[in-house]
Amino acid sequence: MKINPNYKLRTIAGEHIIVNQGGSHADMTRIISLNPSACMLWQALEGREFTTSEAAGLLVEKYGIANEQALTDAAHWIERLQAVGAIVQ
Repeated sequence: MKINPNYKLRTIAGEHIIVNQGGSHADMTRIISLNPSACMLWQALEGREFTTSEAAGLLVEKYGIANEQALTDAAHWIERLQAVGAIVQ
């Protein structure tokens, strides 16, 4: 899977958000805000193919959490972003 290249990470007023720039206009009623962990994953994985295990490995490396928790967290991050089209197969 990979991050949809139409979505771009922006920082506005100290908040990390992703914006779909693939359409003719931006739908500002659907702002997707990322917490620091989600932002770190986005920045590390943008522009390349990745797996859930690779995303989990980044969480383990950065935060020192257990692999099982990292896999759960990474899967949740992926599911949420797939639901809005920001991560594609």
